[in-house]
Amino acid sequence: MIKYLYGKKEFLEPIAKGEISPRFSDLGHYSRLENALMRDKETEKEFLWDKNVGELFINGHHISRESLASDPIWKVPPRHCYCLCLSSKKNSNELFERFNADYCLAIDIPILIESLKSTFGHEIRGLVFQHSEITYYAKYDDLLGVSSEQVVFYKPELFLPEAEYRIAIFYPLNEKGFYTSDGRIIPFQLEGESTHLQCNMENDDKYWSRVVVGSYEKTT
Repeated sequence: MIKYLYGKKEFLEPIAKGEISPRFSDLGHYSRLENALMRDKETEKEFLWDKNVGELFINGHHISRESLASDPIWKVPPRHCYCLCLSSKKNSNELFERFNADYCLAIDIPILIESLKSTFGHEIRGLVFQHSEITYYAKYDDLLGVSSEQVVFYKPELFLPEAEYRIAIFYPLNEKGFYTSDGRIIPFQLEGESTHLQCNMENDDKYWSRVVVGSYEKTT
């Protein structure tokens, strides 16, 4: 299975050369992206409840439709994790423009997952790797029955052109954070600050090239 990673050549070419892994970013990072077309509040999945379709009760008390000025907004929090966002669209001019990208890597997903497990998974105990196509939902779709892990793979339908395929790394909830070689702890999640995961191999500076099976440059 091949999926496609878009971005700037200066950041993606080192991956193609095998020098470093693709970068995984925490969910909060995506709400801080400068590119408005890509920006999304991933830490809350919002949908609307049609007040004219059902009945609303709060603590056993019926809330009349007439008292509601508009359809209520429900928010479903996903489990915090680190993500890599790829696409099913190969060498797409539309996505080069949308992502303000000039380079695209073709990534072998099974080999990437295997490589992540043998590197990140070996160094950090308890990591869980999940990957899936994104499910795009309409504003009135009910997400209340979707688990906090699965809702990570849901996005509003306005992002449908991205045809996203996502890899998520879930960390153990009973741990405080990442332990450094000098004994410090870096929290998994920093308030108001983006955090990222990336790996290089000191004894094999071509290791990550195995996950890349092709590359494309934007044509003018």
